This record gives sequence, structure tokens and C-alpha cells, in this order.
Amino acid sequence: MGRRSGYLLEDWLVDPQMSTLSREEAQVRLELRVMQVLLCLIHHANTLVTREMLIQEVWHGGIITDNAINRIIGLL
Repeated sequence: MGRRSGYLLEDWLVDPQMSTLSREEAQVRLELRVMQVLLCLIHHANTLVTREMLIQEVWHGGIITDNAINRIIGLL
């Protein structure tokens, strides 16, 4: 069986391919955009991630409301 790549965030395993967070016996499936935002934050862990950066990297410059970004950050 192949080994999956992922990230360890505190005691959570982030699996981008499965769009899940898991630890011990718990597993949480994330919406695609939520996972994309989380990955953006992980990839830029040592820098300030602005709304503009999220819009460029996650929504590719598309139109997105502040409420939608706030909702995703709130889910994380």
C-alpha cells in the first residue's frame, strides 16, 4: 500500500488528497475550499497571510466576499 503525504499540525494529520484532518480515531472531512485555505496557511506558516493573498492563491483572483473568507477561517 502506498504512503500518503500530509502535514502534521499539532496532533492533527492533514491529508490534502483525502481532504481530511485526523488524530487518534477521529477524522474530519473538510470542504475543498477549506482545505485549500488551510494549505495556503501551512505553506506560508512564517508569514502574514492577507486576504488578498488568499484570494490570489485559493480563488485565483476571482470575486469572493469577506463573509465567505470569514466563514472558512471560522471553520478552521
